[in-house]
Amino acid sequence: MHSPSRRRVLRALAVPLAFAIEGTRLAARQEHAAAPADDPGTALFRAMRAHAASLKVTAIAPGRPALAVALRDEPLERYSDPPRNIQDATLWAWGDSGRPGAILKVEHMPKRPEATRWLYGLVSLAAGRIEVEFRDDQRWTSTMPGVEMRPIAEAPAPAASESVRLSQMKALARRFSASEGAGGTQGRLQLRLMPRPLIRYSDGTLGIRDGALFAFAYGTNPDILLVIESQGPTDTTATWQFGLARLGGGEPIVALDGKEVWSQSGANPPARLATYMNRWVPESGEFK
Repeated sequence: MHSPSRRRVLRALAVPLAFAIEGTRLAARQEHAAAPADDPGTALFRAMRAHAASLKVTAIAPGRPALAVALRDEPLERYSDPPRNIQDATLWAWGDSGRPGAILKVEHMPKRPEATRWLYGLVSLAAGRIEVEFRDDQRWTSTMPGVEMRPIAEAPAPAASESVRLSQMKALARRFSASEGAGGTQGRLQLRLMPRPLIRYSDGTLGIRDGALFAFAYGTNPDILLVIESQGPTDTTATWQFGLARLGGGEPIVALDGKEVWSQSGANPPARLATYMNRWVPESGEFK
């Protein structure tokens, strides 16, 4: 039997020892959680970043030298689409200011044959034309400006306040609705407007006083882009404009106030259209 005084000493020693043991366990758990090799999602994200970084996007215009367009450091969105066998995917943008010049989907489908496990879908939003060079030396060049901007009927004048303009853009975006023909047994899918814009920007050289890029998605998979911009030579003369662009190979249809304003035919991969292209890329150790 221990004396009362000895028991008190043992209890006093036990408390810091328990904290030390728990601290060691916590550090071990944190170290394990931070190890990227143990996290398949982290490895996939690195691979998707490497895929996006392997593309070279160039703005081209008659009578001007070609101008390389920079890839933004972080993706605009990360998503998955289990019904369409997309395990993991990211959305990337080129152009470090103003409206992005190009948007790229990088999607991983591990259940597909090795030669078609990655899918790229790239669309131009540039005011002019762009050229894209891939790691395997394939190239694609858009044949027209990326997006056609049109006035939004019965829109209010752009507000002077930045925060109020954002509220206006969100309200204008809600006037649009979108669906996508997926073919086969899926039929036509209703897409939802994602609640927040993917990016917000301005570009005085193009007369864009304020702008935002919204997306219509199937689940979390963005399939249609909606561009809303305040355009004009001055803030007081600017008006709200909209433009639309596809991000998938389905048959998109967009309506404004219930009236169809835009549609596109299907583009099953590999497809090369005027402002959009997609292609399969094989599973490869190069992108790990």
